[in-house]
Amino acid sequence: MMTLLLQKFGALFFLLIAIVLYSGCGGGSAEGGTEFGNPTRVVQGVVVEEGESFLKKQTTDSDCPADTVIATDSSAQTTIVAIDESDCFFDMELTADKGYVISFVLNDEFVATLIVQKNSSSLRSHVVFIAEAEIVMDLGDITIIDNEAFPENEPYTQNDQDDDGIDDFSDEDDEGDGVSDDEEEDCDLDGFLDYFDFDNSDCESDEDEGDEEDEFIVEVTPFNEEDFVSLDEAVSVLFSCEVDQESVTDESFIVEADDDLIECQFEFTDSDEVVTCGHDDQAFLPDTTYTATIDGVTCEDGTELEAASWQWTTDEED
Repeated sequence: MMTLLLQKFGALFFLLIAIVLYSGCGGGSAEGGTEFGNPTRVVQGVVVEEGESFLKKQTTDSDCPADTVIATDSSAQTTIVAIDESDCFFDMELTADKGYVISFVLNDEFVATLIVQKNSSSLRSHVVFIAEAEIVMDLGDITIIDNEAFPENEPYTQNDQDDDGIDDFSDEDDEGDGVSDDEEEDCDLDGFLDYFDFDNSDCESDEDEGDEEDEFIVEVTPFNEEDFVSLDEAVSVLFSCEVDQESVTDESFIVEADDDLIECQFEFTDSDEVVTCGHDDQAFLPDTTYTATIDGVTCEDGTELEAASWQWTTDEED
């Protein structure tokens, strides 16, 4: 397990693993749970393959596609829980009002990361926000396909951060701050929006420079520094404005590695706010770090979007 964690999150885990071994509880959180005065919430699910629930099969065989689930918050603190081998069920208690990346492991090897959608217009996300609530967040059957895991029940339909009676998936301003969710910026493109991102220094810098009226990248997929990215994963960007399609070219939207320049087939959503680089005829190279660079893309009104770049590393070849 230590090898996997170090690969994904670096030297910080020396300290985290030491805490885990000392406590003997199998996981840890930087801010603690109810014993520290912080609200917690139980998250549960059943890990399956091919969409068939192991609970529905009523099997007693140890045949689960994962044996461990790891929830990591924006400050790289983890909660680690074993998956029941008899029915592939897990439940874990997480500190509420925080975002987490939830990953699955089998025999100390990475298997998949949970993929969710924050609302109908957002990109697929790796970050699950756990709002405070008395009811359990039930993800249902979590289907693992390649290195991605898809919940039967979207977590954002089980949150209501601003207590307005509208679930966060349907609410256009889920935390009630007066800013549309589609305009909440992920400044460092790490998958965590700035309002629950431990490292939001990029956001603070933008505010200091008075750039709040600039048009910008809202979020991307794959997210910055993501590992184990599928070789056929499309690269998508959600912008804060409608994009001028003619400004999106192989010079203003570049995806490349040292030995590989991806030829993008650009696709646009109906709103022209999401641009996707598809590359069906050219898979990523395995175990390779790619960089995407946006520089020169403009909005329909001619406003130039802030330049940005981010990186990810692809999965090993099967």
